[in-house]
Amino acid sequence: MNDEQADLVQFGLTRLQSKIYLALLRVGPSRSGQLSSYTGVVRPEVHRVLRELAVKGLVQRKPGSPSTYSPTSPERGLSLIIERYKEKLHELETKKTALVSMLGTYPESYTDFPSGGFGVIMGADNVVARATRMILGARQEYVAIMSKYALRRANEDNVTDAVLSARKRNVRVRIISEIDESNSSVANALSKYISLRQINDVLVYLDIFDGKEMLFGPAITDVEVTHSSRRDVDLWTDNSRFVAGMRALFEHVWETSTKYRRSS
Repeated sequence: MNDEQADLVQFGLTRLQSKIYLALLRVGPSRSGQLSSYTGVVRPEVHRVLRELAVKGLVQRKPGSPSTYSPTSPERGLSLIIERYKEKLHELETKKTALVSMLGTYPESYTDFPSGGFGVIMGADNVVARATRMILGARQEYVAIMSKYALRRANEDNVTDAVLSARKRNVRVRIISEIDESNSSVANALSKYISLRQINDVLVYLDIFDGKEMLFGPAITDVEVTHSSRRDVDLWTDNSRFVAGMRALFEHVWETSTKYRRSS
């Protein structure tokens, strides 16, 4: 799956839907048989996917024998998807208050991860959301080792905004990352406000907050993203001895890494 397909999947398309839509954008109005030959997808599957894309507003069908399908412009098509997400979000926000009130009648048996232990976080979005929330809650310091991919995604994942908010509260922020042309623009922007250093081949990411709790796990690589094989299982802990040990590891890497110098 290429970068364009991966981005479309984030808009709610399946891999096959994104493949057919991109094919239509490249070749223009086509019949299902032509798309089948172009993409290597069997015709019945092409028919099914075209119907699904039409429902999403990404494809227009011109009746005939056989029918011809045309792609909706990316600007229009993606805007329609975003509007549907906004409508759904508004619907959920409207229902939230009543649902919370109803569910609040159950006995309180829920809690966060136990103090001094380890917790498993499933799903990349949940990991990013928790990390962002913890950055916003940091009072003294946030230090991190992150992969090239994670730094490149910092803007889209709202990590950059959280970091800048932390700096406004005088939270010290230090980040170590892989940096190349793919994420240098993010690195340049962040390095104006934080201490940033670079290393190669990040295999494990660390996020340590106020030296008291942390998130960690395998660093997501560009290869994993390309092949849709991201390992969406990460760990949280506030175990003081473990956090202290990983903080010492961060300091060692920090001392042996290279200071990042902004490109002009």
